[in-house]
Amino acid sequence: MPSIALHIPISPNIKFYSKIKWIRKSLDTLGYPYNKAILHVTISNENKISQTKLIESFEEFTKNRHRYRFYITDIDKFAQFSYGETAGLRFKNIDDSDITIFCDADILFIKPFDELIDQTLTYGGIYGVIAHNTPFHNLEKSNEEWWNFLFEKFTSNDKIDLKYSHSLHPQIKCPAYYNNGFII
Repeated sequence: MPSIALHIPISPNIKFYSKIKWIRKSLDTLGYPYNKAILHVTISNENKISQTKLIESFEEFTKNRHRYRFYITDIDKFAQFSYGETAGLRFKNIDDSDITIFCDADILFIKPFDELIDQTLTYGGIYGVIAHNTPFHNLEKSNEEWWNFLFEKFTSNDKIDLKYSHSLHPQIKCPAYYNNGFII
């Protein structure tokens, strides 16, 4: 079975730490390969707290470090771009997992999605749900550059046709209406 990685942005508080814990529990209940998924957690550095304190403030993370990877937003970039920096940083830390999922912290997995994994591995591509805006807010690259990077990384296409528009911002083009909250 394939390796799975989830990339999740959060704020450094108990509410979000609990959400990460529940995502982990939901994956664990599904068995292999879901229980082996690595959670890549991007934490907003809202209060200029040290990286060690941010991570160690949640016991689950310190006991099971092999199941998590942590990324802390740059203080100055967070001050400039706010949560757009936190959401965007997860696109910069992609590993070599067979399946990469970008999702928000408000998701739980209630049953295996083997069919979607098989389809992704067989045909390639990027899968998601409808979105009203681009997931690439205030990042160094343009919207078009980010989409091309992701399609080059995860598909056999070297460039994607951005022929669709986001509903709230029709001037921003995209390959389809991907929601920042869930992209495979």
